[in-house]
Amino acid sequence: MLEERQVRFDGEIEAISVSTIDLFGRKYVSGLRLQQADGTYLNLGYCHPDTEMLLVTLNGPDYLIGFHVALDERGVRGLRVLWPDERLSE
Repeated sequence: MLEERQVRFDGEIEAISVSTIDLFGRKYVSGLRLQQADGTYLNLGYCHPDTEMLLVTLNGPDYLIGFHVALDERGVRGLRVLWPDERLSE
């Protein structure tokens, strides 16, 4: 691991979606949309519905402990959710 950052959210997160953009013929992650249990959203970065896709849904006692991030010299190319039992999302 090269770096670690921690963030805690006050609400229960039900789903995480990711937005992408195309730069120089490659896809990059531009933002995350976190859907909370009360129906509100937290947007991180630049989120746009036309390129947004569902990353994970969290059910009941499920919770995530982090992300695995794939980077290149221009930004974030990939993102996977890390679960407490060390499983990774697709």
